[in-house]
Amino acid sequence: MKRVVLFPVSGYINRLQAVASAALMAKELGWQFLIAWEPQQVAAAPANALFSETFCRDFVRSEVEIAEMLGIHKEEIPRYLTINEVAGLITLAGHERGEQIFMPELSTALHQNPGIQTLALIAGGHFGFTDTNLSIPEQEASLRPNRGSWYRSLQLRSDIEQRVLVERAAHPSYLALHLRYTDRSHQVPSKKYISQALETLASRTVTRSLFIASDTAASRDEWAARSEAMGFEPWCVEHTVWDRSDERSAHPALIDWRILGGSEAMVYFEESSFAYEAAVATGSFDHSIGLSPSRFSGVQAGVTRSITAALTYPKRHGWMKST
Repeated sequence: MKRVVLFPVSGYINRLQAVASAALMAKELGWQFLIAWEPQQVAAAPANALFSETFCRDFVRSEVEIAEMLGIHKEEIPRYLTINEVAGLITLAGHERGEQIFMPELSTALHQNPGIQTLALIAGGHFGFTDTNLSIPEQEASLRPNRGSWYRSLQLRSDIEQRVLVERAAHPSYLALHLRYTDRSHQVPSKKYISQALETLASRTVTRSLFIASDTAASRDEWAARSEAMGFEPWCVEHTVWDRSDERSAHPALIDWRILGGSEAMVYFEESSFAYEAAVATGSFDHSIGLSPSRFSGVQAGVTRSITAALTYPKRHGWMKST
């Protein structure tokens, strides 16, 4: 049986991007898909604390199990793309270059080496086979719809999904605002641009229910008051706060992420992969508004068209990173 094996790395959303991308790649190839999920300091939860029992049973294995089954050890996978035709193995670890840059070479290698049985990837971002004549933002735009569909079909752990169901039952149709300040102080759009984006979103729909998620209670409360003055009906989800090293710390983030992804459309800081992937999950990415840092531009819908955004896109969205 041929298979795609993923060793996801970095934070939860980086891992989720990689899982979605590798799962879609395996489906496209018609191969089995396996995930060697191991907790790290920035993602302390094991897979069974995040995903449904069925998902874990079907796809998740430990690194020890992968080593015993396939003889593949994560720490022995070299940098970049490596083809071992004798062993029937291709490995890819993009590191600072990301994975997308290797997709044309990987596609060629798979076609030219039909004896390959296993593709093993170390990744913490999104990637996929697409038309290499396109620019990087255009490649991402072509990959985005399938990734969004995959997110919507994914079943997270039952207590996460149940909390989301309760909240969405109380708010069947809503818009969303995601704010990220604690580690993005140099990449924060102005309050003026946020307000303009909310006004633009309001002009496109009669929906006024507005879910607000933020990494600080102060900014959440500030924008609840501001948005209410603009005619919105703001709401949020209160969470127990856990230390990031605690496996339970993923639950509040994933609950917010899932609710954001269920909105009609979002206003979000486009420098945040968490928010960007939630916008992808909505299925209405082009109707959402990604805000660039104030010094570059104002309100822009969909993929940013500025030169700066194009040049920094791979790094910001997981296509150039250190693992």
